[in-house]
Amino acid sequence: MGDMISTECEARWGGYIGQNTQQFFIGKAPEEYHRMFALQQEALAACSEKLRPGYTVGDIVDTATACSNSDYECRLLMHSRGLGDDSPIGIYTTRDDLMKNWQIEENSAFILKPEIRTRDGAKHVYWGDMVVATRDGAKRMGTRKPELIEIE
Repeated sequence: MGDMISTECEARWGGYIGQNTQQFFIGKAPEEYHRMFALQQEALAACSEKLRPGYTVGDIVDTATACSNSDYECRLLMHSRGLGDDSPIGIYTTRDDLMKNWQIEENSAFILKPEIRTRDGAKHVYWGDMVVATRDGAKRMGTRKPELIEIE
């Protein structure tokens, strides 16, 4: 009891890759993780809102970072999953100006999973799903309910 399991599951078809992330708790999750998950969902919504043409990968990284507060740090995990090419990519930051300034294109697919972690890095929460960039922001491709799963 009390263990946390973090998963990343990928499915492949014709060279394309889809991914989702989920955390499970054996027993009841500590209350702090529920607070962290609520902040993670706020960050996910903020990043989803900006994942549209006209914004850059750097804009999405900055949006995630802005969700940090005095207790928790928010870092973006976002990458594409096409035919073996992971660009554009935003893993905690942008590697260079090319990634920072990479324009989001309509119908681009990404795994979007901002991570919330304690300032000391000892605890973290992230949940994510495949999304498609649209003119109205990110559209989820999955149907799972966003939640921390607690297995009694």
